[in-house]
Amino acid sequence: MAHDAGVPVGDVVKSGPGLAFVVYPEAVSRMPGAPFWSVVFFFMLFTLGLDSQFVMMETIITAICDELKHYVANVYTYKVKTTIAFCIIGFLLGLPHVTEGGIYLLTLMDVYSAGFSLLFIALLEIICVIYVYDFRRFVRDLTYMLEFAPNMYWMVTWIIVGPSIIVFIFIFFCIGYEPLTYGDYVYSKGAEALGWLMVLAAIAPIIICAVHAVWKQEGTLWERIVKSSRPTDDWGPYHNKHRYALGYKLLEGRGDPGMVGGTLPPENYHMLSNGV
Repeated sequence: MAHDAGVPVGDVVKSGPGLAFVVYPEAVSRMPGAPFWSVVFFFMLFTLGLDSQFVMMETIITAICDELKHYVANVYTYKVKTTIAFCIIGFLLGLPHVTEGGIYLLTLMDVYSAGFSLLFIALLEIICVIYVYDFRRFVRDLTYMLEFAPNMYWMVTWIIVGPSIIVFIFIFFCIGYEPLTYGDYVYSKGAEALGWLMVLAAIAPIIICAVHAVWKQEGTLWERIVKSSRPTDDWGPYHNKHRYALGYKLLEGRGDPGMVGGTLPPENYHMLSNGV
């Protein structure tokens, strides 16, 4: 392809959606038995996209249903209708991407919605789980669930390697940031502002919820941060048998802990929770 076009290979093969939908299809069309390989290639793209949609849609729908269960009775009985509604909405929102100028909108969303925000969220997840919740608690929970302790490789990865790599990528992303282009087209300032609004839409809920959690507490600012960073009383395994084994507070309606010989009345759960 580079030879026919008379350009360097780097000018033919570039990352982005054009690689899968422009460059690869043309390369496949030049292979012996092109119709067969074209069918196989696009079938692979179809199954890859379908599998990704299953994961993303199930994650969103489950999260919404989990929140709505406090306000809507038997919300899970409407899960099929909810799924269909979200699929239709997603289909309608995706139609602009297949218009004549859709590749420019797709590139804008691909760069901004799946770049800066994902790095920021991943870094926050590691900080919250490994450093705020504490990696020792995390390892204890995993050990109980898996029935074996994670080895040193995972410890080093969680504590040092993972955060360091994400910070490095984050810094490199900020230093190497340039105005967005697609081919010879340079996106306007308004388009870039729209892209940063996409980033903000993913990050803002995390910041707002964190500020709200701190605001609800009492005391100085640092005391509020410390209190809001602690796990709630109902955090941990559902069943009291597992909660007792891991040292979590026992809760009524979560089953009997099955300790200290037979059953234990719920009014005495606090004794086990306090180590009595």
